[in-house]
Parts: sequence; structure tokens; C-alpha cells
Amino acid sequence: MANDVEKTLVSELRDSKLSLQVDESTLGSSNLLMAYLRYYSQSEKDIIDEFLFAKYLTADAKVATDGAPAMVGRYRGFASLFKQKVPDVCTVHYVLHRLLVAKKLSDGLHDALKVCIRAINKIKAHPLNSRLFALLCEENDDMYKQLLLHTEVRWLSRGHSLQRLVDLYDSTAQFLADVDSSLCEELKNAKIPCSI
Repeated sequence: MANDVEKTLVSELRDSKLSLQVDESTLGSSNLLMAYLRYYSQSEKDIIDEFLFAKYLTADAKVATDGAPAMVGRYRGFASLFKQKVPDVCTVHYVLHRLLVAKKLSDGLHDALKVCIRAINKIKAHPLNSRLFALLCEENDDMYKQLLLHTEVRWLSRGHSLQRLVDLYDSTAQFLADVDSSLCEELKNAKIPCSI
């Protein structure tokens, strides 16, 4: 079964653009190299995030990703060793640190994102609002009954939170119209720049 899963993944990756994320973690006294994969799946017509592998590192693995020299060093860093095997690869340091990426957003998109997060927090941060919102979603026959709270620590949470907001946009706007009309208007105005 494991061989079948591997063959299926390899066949999908041959024709896909992908990103590979490598991170080193300390587990007890051992160092563990972990690889994560993100690619567009033709069969599922969606972007897939997969845990690719974990491997214990030996004393001199030349792949330690902790710190800029280890990652992007000119001769011994992971990126340079990887480029020897795959010359056309594009490497970026600290993809896991999404806050650095978020600082490069356009002003309009950043402002729209802040309004979306405020709208989510207005509902999720208060238990009564959260319960009432769930009832409204049930009345509206929505697929979901709750928004997802955005957290800075988990790098995927922002995308999942925004997707859920998109899925529940009408119920969210309806709820905010009664609870905070000015935030409701800001959310409606933010809909155009962020293409919700």
C-alpha cells in the first residue's frame, strides 16, 4: 500500500509545479529533518499540502536549516546543495515565517485582510456571538456553522480562515449588520479589493 501511495504521488508531482519546505526539529537528543510539500493536484483540482518525510540526521548531514548560513550558504548550505541536483530550482529562506511575507502585501489587500480578521474575531471572540452566529448559519442552511479563528502561529490558518469567511460571507454580513453595522460596511467595502 505504501508503494502504491508513493507511485501515485510521484506521478502527480512529475507534471505539477510544487514547493518543498524543509525544516529541522529537535526531538529529545536527536535532530529530525522534515519535508513538507505543496502542489496543485490535477486529480483533485486543488492545492494539496502533504507531509513528505521525516528522517533522523546524522552528525554532519549538511542540511541543517537553522540559521541563514546553514540554509543559503554559498557552498555547504541546503539551498546550494539542492541547486547542484536541480539547477533551475528557485529557493526562498524561511517560507515558514509567513509574517515576513505578509509585510509585502499591497496596502489595499493588507487593509482588506485586517477587516476580515476583525470581522472573524468579532464573532469568534465572544461566546454569545459565536452561538448566535451558529444558529444563523443553521437557519441559512450554510455548509458550516462556525468561522475559523485566525492564529499567527499556524502558517496555514490565515488561508483556511479566509476561505471559511468566503463560504459564510452572506451569513457573516447579515450577523454583523445587527451586531456592528460599521464593521459590516467595512467588510462589504473590503469584498472588492480582496475578491471575496
